[in-house]
Amino acid sequence: MVPMLTSSSPLYAQVAFNLPLNTTFTYRVDDSAIIARLLVGKRVLAPFRNRLTSGYLVGWSEQCPPLKEGVVLQTLAAVVDEDPLFNQDHLAFYERAAHYYQTPFGEALHALLPSGLQYRQRRLLGLGEKALDQKTKTRSPLLAEVLNLLSAAGSLPLEELAKKLAVPVPLARLKARLANWVKQGWLVSEDQLLPPLVKAQVELIYEIVDKAAIIEALTSSKIEKNKRLQVLDFIAAGGFFSRRRFLSAFSGGSTWLRRWQDRGWLKASEIPKLRSLSSDDSAPLAIPRQAVTLTPAQEEIFVRINSTLVPKKFAPYLLHGVTGSGKTEIYIKLIAEVIGQGLGAIYLVPEIALTIELVDRLIHEFGPRVAVLHSGINAGERYDQWRRIAADKAQIVVGARSAVFAPLARPGIIVVDEEHEPSYKQESGFAYNGRDLALLRGQMTGCCVVLGSATPALISYHGAQAGRYELLSLPQRLDEKAMPAVEIIDLGKDQKNMFAWDGFSTRLLERMKAVFANGRQVMLFLNKRGFSRTLYCLNCGYMPECRLCSVHQTFHKSLELLVCHYCGGQQPVPEICPKCGGKRFFPLGIGIQKLEEGLAQHFPEARVLRLDRDATRRKGELGRIIEDFRQGKAEVLLGTQMLAKGHNFPMVDLVGVIFADLSLEMPEFTAPERTFQLLAQVAGRTGRGRDSSSGEVIIQTLQPEHYSVLTAAAHDYVSFYNQELESRRELGFPPFSYLANLRAVGPDEERVREFLKAVKELGLELLGQKSTGLHDAPPPIVLLGPVPSAIVKVQNRYRWNLLIKATQRTLLHNFLRQWRQQLSAPPPLSWRLDIDPQSFF
Repeated sequence: MVPMLTSSSPLYAQVAFNLPLNTTFTYRVDDSAIIARLLVGKRVLAPFRNRLTSGYLVGWSEQCPPLKEGVVLQTLAAVVDEDPLFNQDHLAFYERAAHYYQTPFGEALHALLPSGLQYRQRRLLGLGEKALDQKTKTRSPLLAEVLNLLSAAGSLPLEELAKKLAVPVPLARLKARLANWVKQGWLVSEDQLLPPLVKAQVELIYEIVDKAAIIEALTSSKIEKNKRLQVLDFIAAGGFFSRRRFLSAFSGGSTWLRRWQDRGWLKASEIPKLRSLSSDDSAPLAIPRQAVTLTPAQEEIFVRINSTLVPKKFAPYLLHGVTGSGKTEIYIKLIAEVIGQGLGAIYLVPEIALTIELVDRLIHEFGPRVAVLHSGINAGERYDQWRRIAADKAQIVVGARSAVFAPLARPGIIVVDEEHEPSYKQESGFAYNGRDLALLRGQMTGCCVVLGSATPALISYHGAQAGRYELLSLPQRLDEKAMPAVEIIDLGKDQKNMFAWDGFSTRLLERMKAVFANGRQVMLFLNKRGFSRTLYCLNCGYMPECRLCSVHQTFHKSLELLVCHYCGGQQPVPEICPKCGGKRFFPLGIGIQKLEEGLAQHFPEARVLRLDRDATRRKGELGRIIEDFRQGKAEVLLGTQMLAKGHNFPMVDLVGVIFADLSLEMPEFTAPERTFQLLAQVAGRTGRGRDSSSGEVIIQTLQPEHYSVLTAAAHDYVSFYNQELESRRELGFPPFSYLANLRAVGPDEERVREFLKAVKELGLELLGQKSTGLHDAPPPIVLLGPVPSAIVKVQNRYRWNLLIKATQRTLLHNFLRQWRQQLSAPPPLSWRLDIDPQSFF
């Protein structure tokens, strides 16, 4: 709705700023040119605390809302955007999300919108009248240096001026001195608002207008046979493709594209470049699969969900399908149905890694209707994608958790693939859960939401059992192929001397040798980076710790460094033990690099690829590793959690889980569930080809009788669910309770602990409970702790937690809203509230 100015009456705009304040701010708007441009979702400039600040227009009215006594309305300075970043419907969803996770609305908006949209502020300093007066002198050496620098440069931003000082001055102290000199007239300052450094880039997308003509021309051409067949497969598989990806796969193909376009067989259009689809132009392109016919089991589920793809009808489903059962094919066919109705689709995946092959697949199905949103793309890329979606130029949004906020005009379906993954939970700042917000958005907009997984989150499965979602099942793989055979190796019996263990049991080595002899591939999974967990002094037991974090440093042999994976701190490997002076260090535990070294000893001829964070830091490396392995350029793929998430490698006949116990060691109530999910998911990477092999899995563990291990080996989710549910019931953890975690952080551990003790007492007073916690019956809300985090110190700051557990969600949220209004941590302490926490690290 565009405001209409009548009889020169002003309007009153509501603006949200990126501030830790649970309020919006009212500004007077009396300029007719600005009024004509007022639309919810646009960025605006407004004076705030004596400086011009960018914010978001979230509403306006003809009547001035009640103001606090003494408040004088200021005037809105400008409207920045030509088109809104979001509309009123999106705003309602964003407000509900911020309200549920108890995050100030302005901060939530700042977090969910692309970083490339944010204006940057800087303070520009110049010479004042006093400095320009040649007769006035200063006795301050620091001021004299500042004046000399400004005389030479004319003016300088504050940060740049601080860097140019001969003797560094703490920024807070320098700011105070500069403010005083501005008051005295030595300097003048001006706050500048800099526009975002984003630039849209474009690429050519071709639409195949006459597929038959292209295929006929290729068939009769003199191109080398294998290459001709590859191009034919590529053209036959889809209706659209990008020039960049075509030329990366078929060198010299520009001549074909020009000829086909001249003859009217192709139609080219420019779209913002999907720089996130792959890493760079040299990344290999997977030839897309031919059109797939759904099996009867898939078709039954498709028909059931399709029957509820009715605009403005909320229909939540939990699709429990074993690995390799063809869930993705159902999703894509449902998206095609939605697009045919003129609606849009959001497709959430838990990892950036999964978007590479998925987006290529979707582009071949739907062309330039596809947009990509996730944190792995830079500011300009995210800006391009967001604008395309907001302008309704893309109707399919693919991405990680943040894609749930996409400004899609008319969602018809939201798919949450691998819905069990903890990575859907944002752990810092606006700590939302993408899966849960997908359900909220579906409810608010009235659309179908499909949660899909081979190992559903216990909470999701419990919700389906309780009737909150409709449960659909795909209990068999495609072609009714058997699930892989699983063998459990008891490391306690197989490996007596863990110091000498290189990660490979005798049985695993035997099976690897057999698989290699058949020309097939192996995947090895270990949930840990680095060469080993740490170094161990054989004389005194000393293990090097990070000086800023309460964790042992990880030994990276290729770097010859000890690295902390929490603060990034590094130090050389010690030659002498600082505790006893000894020189005998042993790598304790198993890491990816150590396994790689062991592979070279056991199988010197085997080609090995690594898939972990360390090996994929360079842009483009991830896509190349996945495609190289799929094309058979290596016999072994060695990796961490990234292996367990959705990849399809038809030549893999064996998966080895090196040490299944690492996730069981986690001090969290979700540890058994996470262990089951990891084992079941990584086991599902084998036996996925179209041949007769169903694959095999070897799980190495010190806890062979643990129910997470046994049920994962038996591919028995229901048994795991029943046992874990009873454990949660006894302990009073979700789904039998609702949780929030208050974390305090500071450089002094005792002050952090005392702060949480004080706020706990405040909470108990609000609840009318005694600090002893003794009650005839468990109260509806319980405050537990304070206790140190599992990793208590990170970057020299201590972290303690206070857990809040309630029997009802409404009770919890009402208490938290009342309680948090009275919480105030003295600097340098800080605190944050995490609703529905999944990690206590």
